[in-house]
Amino acid sequence: MKAHTRGPEPLSARRWVWLCAVLSVFCFAMLLNWFPARRMGDLVTLAPTINHAGRRRFLLRICSHLSRELVLNDGFSRMTQAELHGALHWHLEELKRVSAAVRLGDEEMGIKVGADFRNAEHNTLMYQNVCPWRQDDSDCSLPGLPDLEVDGLYSLILHFYEAVEAVLAQYGVQLEEGQAAYKQYLDRHTQPTRFPPVVIHKERYKLLQEDPHLKLVLQSFEGDLFEGFELVVKAFDHETDWSLETVHVELRLLFALYIISVVVVFYGLLFRRTFKATLNEVNETRAFMFRVPCHALDKTEVEQMRLFFTTSAFRLSSVHTTGLHTLRSSLPCAAKTPDDLERSVGLEVKGEDGQ
Repeated sequence: MKAHTRGPEPLSARRWVWLCAVLSVFCFAMLLNWFPARRMGDLVTLAPTINHAGRRRFLLRICSHLSRELVLNDGFSRMTQAELHGALHWHLEELKRVSAAVRLGDEEMGIKVGADFRNAEHNTLMYQNVCPWRQDDSDCSLPGLPDLEVDGLYSLILHFYEAVEAVLAQYGVQLEEGQAAYKQYLDRHTQPTRFPPVVIHKERYKLLQEDPHLKLVLQSFEGDLFEGFELVVKAFDHETDWSLETVHVELRLLFALYIISVVVVFYGLLFRRTFKATLNEVNETRAFMFRVPCHALDKTEVEQMRLFFTTSAFRLSSVHTTGLHTLRSSLPCAAKTPDDLERSVGLEVKGEDGQ
C-alpha cells in the first residue's frame, strides 16, 4: 500500500537539497564578512599615508625657515650656527624619508603599499609635466629660475633637496659638529640663561635674492612645492572617500542579496514547495484509503487509518472508538469518511481544515 500511495519525491523534499541550501547560505554569510574586509588593508594604509603626506608640508616649511636663519645667522632664532645646521640636516633627512614612504611604502611608518602603486591621481601630480595648483597651468617653469627644468612634482622635490644641501654645504658647519650641537640643543630641559647675541649682517640679505638655491628654498615655503603637496593630500582624501563609499555600497548590496537568498530562495522555493508537496501527498493518501474495500482491512486497520487523519487533540476516546467499530462494519466503504462516521454517532470533530 505504501508503494502505491507514495508518488515520486519532489526535489525540494530531498535531504541533500536542503543540506546544500543550508551550506550555501552559510557560505554566503562568510562571503558577506570577507568580501568587504579585503579593502581593510587599503583603509589601514590610507590613514598613515594622509598623516605623513600632510607632515611633509610642515617639514618643507621648517626646512625653508631654517635655511633662511642659517644664511642670516643673526641670532633672532635663538640658535647658534651649529644648532641651525644640525636642525636643518635632521629635518631634511626626515623629509626625504617621509616622501619615500608616501611614494613607495614603509612598514615601520605604517604604509604597507605606497601611493605609486595604487593612486593614479598621485602619480599624475608627481611624474607628469603638469602644475594644476597654478591658475595658468600651461607654463610650469619656476619664476626667477628659468633654467630649472621641472617635470612634475617629484622633480621639484629633488631640486629642493639639492638646494637645501647646497645651503648646508655653503653656509653651515661640519656635519658632525652640527649633529652634536643639535642633539645637545634637544637634550636641554630648560632655556639657557644667555642667548647668542643679535648681530645683523646686512650683506647677507642680498643673498636671499641672488643665490638661486636660496631662491628655490624660500619660494617653496608657500609656492609650487607646498601647493603641490596640498593637492597630493586632497588626492589621498579622494581615495579615502572612494574606498569608504565602495565598502559601504558593497556591504548594502551583499546584505540585500543575503536577505533575498534566505527569504526568497530558502523559504519561497524550498520550504513552501516542500510543505505544498507534503499536503498534496496527504490528500492523495487520504483519498486512496477511503477507496480501499472493507474486506481488505480488519477493524483495527480501519481505525488506525481514521486516527491518522484526525487531529490528536480531537481524537475519540476508546469508548467511542469501540462503538465505531461495530458501526463501520455495517457501512459501505464509500460512506466511511470521517464526517460520515462522526455524524453517524452524533459526534462533532474538527479536522485540520477547521470544518
